[in-house]
Amino acid sequence: MAESLADQTVGQSLAIVENLLEYAWRQFVMNLDGVTKKKMFTEAMLLEAVQEMQFGERSAAPETATAYHEAAHAFMAWKMGETPAFLTIVSRGDFGGYVQKKESDRSVHTEKSLRSQIKISLAGRAGEMIYYKYYAENAGDAELLKEAVNTGAASDLEHATWYARQIVSGLGRTSDSLARIPESQRTAEMDRELLEELNLILKVEWDRTLQIVEENHELVHRLALKAIDKTQLTQPQILDILEAEDIISCR
Repeated sequence: MAESLADQTVGQSLAIVENLLEYAWRQFVMNLDGVTKKKMFTEAMLLEAVQEMQFGERSAAPETATAYHEAAHAFMAWKMGETPAFLTIVSRGDFGGYVQKKESDRSVHTEKSLRSQIKISLAGRAGEMIYYKYYAENAGDAELLKEAVNTGAASDLEHATWYARQIVSGLGRTSDSLARIPESQRTAEMDRELLEELNLILKVEWDRTLQIVEENHELVHRLALKAIDKTQLTQPQILDILEAEDIISCR
């Protein structure tokens, strides 16, 4: 329970953590059985209270597509050697769910690590593609596959583009230049060339991401079903599925 709380409050002051704990306890007491007063304060209750205080109350019932989206993010993070610490498909505020990874000590990125981050960012969209493909095939309606292209992955695409830009500008990996030109000095032609470089990187990594997710669709499927059942998953619950002996060869 303490580790899960730590994962949810990275960078927060002790005062904020104390407020979160007090809020969680108040919520627990308010919902006690008025007669027996017998009820265990569980990790799930703590996480629910922390999420509610940080992001607001649940705003809608979780969608199956969201479960596949977040499951694919968590899977790809694990596949790329990172540790998914928390997964939620509960809609709060302006987001429909998210995956939180363990904090990394990495301060300097290589091209390989940046490409890994691009795959993690794009995996959510790939997960939805897998879900809608299965749904469309079973419904006999190919038009349903178009539902996989939606605004839900907009922030993921922004993140992926940022990482791609670090490869091009930060590492000097353009096709014919090592120069780093300040934004204020860039010409329209330079911007056009930059966009072409970014799209090339993103296309390559999207194809690879989709391939990896498709090859491991059973693992993503299992994790998505668990997320639908629990709505929120802690690190042990996520790893129990990703590291299951009968499918450990996926990694």
